[in-house]
Amino acid sequence: MQMNRTARIVVCGLLVLAIGGCASPEATLERDTDHPGDRLVESKCSTCHTTERVFSADKTVAEWNSTVDRMERLGLVITDDEQQQIVEYLSE
Repeated sequence: MQMNRTARIVVCGLLVLAIGGCASPEATLERDTDHPGDRLVESKCSTCHTTERVFSADKTVAEWNSTVDRMERLGLVITDDEQQQIVEYLSE
């Protein structure tokens, strides 16, 4: 038995809604705004990136150090102490 065009569209629409409903909810980002690393992320990272992008990245200490090193090559001005605070904060 063949479905008519309207029935196919309805079935496709329901499939799209069902698949969309299966997506996991976006993680809520918990920030310690009193942490010095948070203020550094705001002042150093958010000039080029949204804070959502920075805080949603799930990286290890080594990965964050690599990322910050790469940002320095692209023009970020940061001290070793600032980098350590940012990396510690984002790796928590």
